[in-house]
Amino acid sequence: MKKIVLVMLTVFCFFAVTPNVFARPPKFVKMLFFESGGGNSEEVLLDVRICGADSKYYQTEFPKSKTHFVHALAVLQFDEDNLFTLDEGIELMFRYYNPDGSLFWEGKYKQWPGCFDDSPGSFSGMISCGWEQPGNWPVGTYTVKVWMEGNFLGQGSFKIYEDRDPIDIGKKVAMSGELKQTKKKEPYWIKRSSSSSATHSFRVMFYVNKNWVIFFEMPKSKSGELIMWVKDRSSNPYKKRVSTSDNKKKSYGPVTKSEFEQAAWRILKYFDY
Repeated sequence: MKKIVLVMLTVFCFFAVTPNVFARPPKFVKMLFFESGGGNSEEVLLDVRICGADSKYYQTEFPKSKTHFVHALAVLQFDEDNLFTLDEGIELMFRYYNPDGSLFWEGKYKQWPGCFDDSPGSFSGMISCGWEQPGNWPVGTYTVKVWMEGNFLGQGSFKIYEDRDPIDIGKKVAMSGELKQTKKKEPYWIKRSSSSSATHSFRVMFYVNKNWVIFFEMPKSKSGELIMWVKDRSSNPYKKRVSTSDNKKKSYGPVTKSEFEQAAWRILKYFDY
């Protein structure tokens, strides 16, 4: 999906200064983050412009399924001796970095002087990056850095977390496959396989009348291990079974919900979920 970048410029209020080129970079005060893009976008942006740093929408963690655009707002402070011209304004470079440290996106924009929180000499520049549709941000912690005329000013971080239920996603994946019945008296089950991994193929199964979800990690070699992750309706619902390719059981026992969900997401990523 093509990434859409939205640039937002903000000026909170102007203040009078004597025209002069700034002598040194401004002080980096902080970086704030908020999300917009859904039905409340106008309300969010208006609240940020009116309330400044006191806006209720600032946060550093955003749910994957609901996040559209993530705005980064850099707050800077100029000294009385560090003036700049209103005519030239300020040019800021923002860079968003992926959780692995690689560059996600960058943008360079000219901002006009303003004040933030009614503090003379304070200035804020805002930019945003994301998609019109939610759910496209990969999970992880992102870093945003800001520069001014080649001078690094500061940075901030925000996190995209997984808020979807892998059980529900597993059912959707399974139901998109072929409906089969192994034996006449056994429950219907639906499966879908993927061969995207070099070492395993993956299968998602959903037992319709027992409400079970089973994820398989199936080895591609005869010497590999078959791993089965099970979610059932018992008092200890999350389980893991490891066996050899000839179906000889090596281990079977309960696991935590977190372990099960991590395995589920690892498998589901091969189905573009």
